[in-house]
Amino acid sequence: MFTDISTGWKYAEGAVSDAIGIPESATDVDLPVDLLRYKNRNYHAALGAYGSYYDAVSAVFFRYLPRLQKCARIVLEIEGVCGFADVRLNGAVVAHITGGGKHYVDISDTYAFGATNLLALCVTAPQMAGKYTGAGICGGVRLHTHAQPLFVKEDGVFVTTRLESGKALVSVHAEIGDGTGEACAARKTVTVEAVLKNARGKKTARKVKKYKLKNTYVNTCEIPFKIKRYYTWTVEDPYLYSVCVTLTDETGAVLDSAEAPFGIVSRQLSPSRGLVLCGRSVTLKGAVVQPDNGILGAESTFAVEEYKLRRIKEIGYNAVRYPSVPCEAALDALDAVGLMAEVDLFGTWGQGRFPYDGHAEFAASWANDCERFVCQLRKHPSVVLYGLNDDAEETYERGEGSRTAAMLAEAVRSIDDSRPIVINACERVPLKRELEQAGIKTAKIDDEAAAVSAGREKDLFGTLTEASFACADIAGYAYLYPRYASDRTDRPDRLIVGTASYASRAFEAFEECEKNSNVVGEFLYCAADYLGYPLGKQTFNGEQLKLLPPHTSLCGDLDLIYNRKPAAYYRSIMLGNRAQSCIAVSDPEAEGEPEKAGHAVRRVHNLWNWPHSLGKPIAIEVYSGGEVVALYRDGKLIGRRLAGKVNKHVATFKTDYYPGTLEAVSYHKGRECSRVQLESVTSPRAVKLSCDRKSRGAGELILVEIAVTDKEGRVVPYAAREVELTVSGDGELYALGSADPESQTRTGGSSVCPVYEGRALAAIKTKAGGEGKIAVRATGDGLLSGKITLKVK
Repeated sequence: MFTDISTGWKYAEGAVSDAIGIPESATDVDLPVDLLRYKNRNYHAALGAYGSYYDAVSAVFFRYLPRLQKCARIVLEIEGVCGFADVRLNGAVVAHITGGGKHYVDISDTYAFGATNLLALCVTAPQMAGKYTGAGICGGVRLHTHAQPLFVKEDGVFVTTRLESGKALVSVHAEIGDGTGEACAARKTVTVEAVLKNARGKKTARKVKKYKLKNTYVNTCEIPFKIKRYYTWTVEDPYLYSVCVTLTDETGAVLDSAEAPFGIVSRQLSPSRGLVLCGRSVTLKGAVVQPDNGILGAESTFAVEEYKLRRIKEIGYNAVRYPSVPCEAALDALDAVGLMAEVDLFGTWGQGRFPYDGHAEFAASWANDCERFVCQLRKHPSVVLYGLNDDAEETYERGEGSRTAAMLAEAVRSIDDSRPIVINACERVPLKRELEQAGIKTAKIDDEAAAVSAGREKDLFGTLTEASFACADIAGYAYLYPRYASDRTDRPDRLIVGTASYASRAFEAFEECEKNSNVVGEFLYCAADYLGYPLGKQTFNGEQLKLLPPHTSLCGDLDLIYNRKPAAYYRSIMLGNRAQSCIAVSDPEAEGEPEKAGHAVRRVHNLWNWPHSLGKPIAIEVYSGGEVVALYRDGKLIGRRLAGKVNKHVATFKTDYYPGTLEAVSYHKGRECSRVQLESVTSPRAVKLSCDRKSRGAGELILVEIAVTDKEGRVVPYAAREVELTVSGDGELYALGSADPESQTRTGGSSVCPVYEGRALAAIKTKAGGEGKIAVRATGDGLLSGKITLKVK
């Protein structure tokens, strides 16, 4: 039996005792929750921008567990702990957990039947290292109860599929556990029933198998199916099936049951064809996605994950890469939206950079982490590659070196061998010892750049990573697209995936990916802005810094509330959308020469309002899928320029600024293929509310987009107005914020928010009961109000 107990919690910050129950000062809360959404930033925090300028947080989450009848086994499922947590039941510590993903805690011996049971999760989120991780519980908590000693293991039902002779060969795997502690060999057989259901929940196939338990704690029963009429899971049509497994004894009494989603998809690797899915060669054209969700912090719900991933897919990407294992909501959204994914199981291995990046616990926890991560991921057809690391120094034969890679690869394949394994590596600064072993004299090498150059002469990257890459099916190259062609010759048996490439070099990286058959895909860094270090901030020599530094990455194609930047339109064109074009205006107020930085993003805007530059020349870029672009200002031709691949799909112009309309017309083979306008907007006049999905079930989130518009209904990007939201009916305002990288507004607990570039985003939480209607009204000083009506299913 499965029960979601993510609602009805209370929390208190600090080291709070649970000796006499829940403190009266505790605050009501539902999970998931990121407490940092209610905090102010501290710009003196020890690790600063890496954790988006938040201090460490400690809190205790309380909940009384349901009163249960006597049963054989009770297991807590705790997903998405931010940092570390002690799990306490009735005052006693029953487990200590750390890291993302799902944790299962057996409380069978501690739970008091017929009495009140108080669960306390003592969560500590230390100074964040390397990326934003939040503070609280970003997934949820569920309760699994098993009436009998024989049970279906949590995450123990999964499906493997392959296509053969026009049929889908489907194998249902069920892991059966024995909680008695006795030998199972003499036990009579059990009956395992597997029922396959289509996307509408209709039964499509059923099989029953009698299975004799072996003398092990976990027994795996496999039930094969042959399906003649089926739909495959693809990016174009992400069709999902489900399977229900029921376990009964010899009398027909039900012992346990479990369900899992699956998609029919086959996966192979070929030296000549690369990654082959369902018989078709597929090139992964994707982007890196970090786990946080903008104004919701680290909280992960299906609604916001789907919202984000749909916008990423609309750009033209067919895949994403997660540098860490996301919550189940994100994986479900990947399956539903239709995006392939590489998921890295570990950020680092035993060699780390920051105090709390996971390397300190790696040696003690890697085996358990491998099992829980892979068991969670193998159910999802969207997951096509297992990455063993995001960044690990061991790939350079440091620390335990390739022994760690081999150990992890063997552990993952023993749990699921249906997906290829990737080991990621980047070019590192060689150590003095590594240079000397390669025969390089180090006496005159006095900085890192010189060390890297010397290492390249001896190809230290290729030499030192050879042993680690030998443990994987695919070698992951980070920021190393110039090696693709040479390694195709030097290492013809090696398949490569570009696990990260700079946004400024995206065109070259994707071109090299297309030209070299040894490369199965390329991931750009990154798909959307995330909380943390501002990698994408372009700085200029002599530029005066602002009072407060940015706390978001700035290098995404989408901003922090998932609106498109000019880069997103450019990426769409680069990925093949010939009907797309975009006018991007260089910031005339950015003075001086830009400093070089790998992730820095150029300051360009979809904006033709520059009153301080009236009559002055402004540089304009037109991103186009055509070969030729004609640019007009107020109907007068400015000029024609070449775009196309020869100019990386960019046509550049310069014209004096005067308010009006710019229009770009693109031509492919002499015919118009796209037309786009950029108009000077007038003063802010109204608030407009919109929503792409106006109804959700009770307890879910509905995302409402907020825009400040002029009298023509055009968004005013320079609007510096505050908007206030009022929610009535069967809903409440849950989060409100903008993409402003320097915003000081907390996204939780406030109904007022300054817009950024004319936009903001609100999350409305639905409630059960009532008439099922929610009225949302937005007002702003001197603006006409905006209204929208939502529904609760």
